[in-house]
Amino acid sequence: MKPDIDELYRDQRGRLLAWLSGKSGPDDAEDILQDAFLRACANMDALEPIRDLAGWLWRVAANGLRDLWREAAVRRQKHVHGGELDMLADSLYPGPQTEAELAEQRRLLAAALAALPPEQRLVVDAVYGGDLSLKDIARREGVSIDTIASRKRYALEKLRKALDSDPRAC
Repeated sequence: MKPDIDELYRDQRGRLLAWLSGKSGPDDAEDILQDAFLRACANMDALEPIRDLAGWLWRVAANGLRDLWREAAVRRQKHVHGGELDMLADSLYPGPQTEAELAEQRRLLAAALAALPPEQRLVVDAVYGGDLSLKDIARREGVSIDTIASRKRYALEKLRKALDSDPRAC
């Protein structure tokens, strides 16, 4: 027996739309919901062995929501502000002046890192150099994750302040 897509639509649309709207906003929720039902319609023959069509529909909608979030994160990462794009281009194809500027920036950053208290420098090195999570660092150091998060925050504030106060810094 074929699943009744009209009945599925009547039964699930309201709750699914409310859930999606709460997670993404009404316009995106409508798009995700429409896509989920279009997939259901397009794959009706393949849907027959699925025991819980409503569950399948919710899964498709949840995956659509994840895709939306993933795409938004990629767009945010691609959004480059200020002169970062120029710096990126310069770092890929550095000329002699750019190489000297980058060397100076690295020197300033190294000096700012060296000026940090050892506990804060350790956290910065572990997070950005060792790709460790705050939880992993806390476990390794035998302190709470809140302590590690505070050390990271203080360290980044000090680095920002040190690099912003130096006119030669980026």
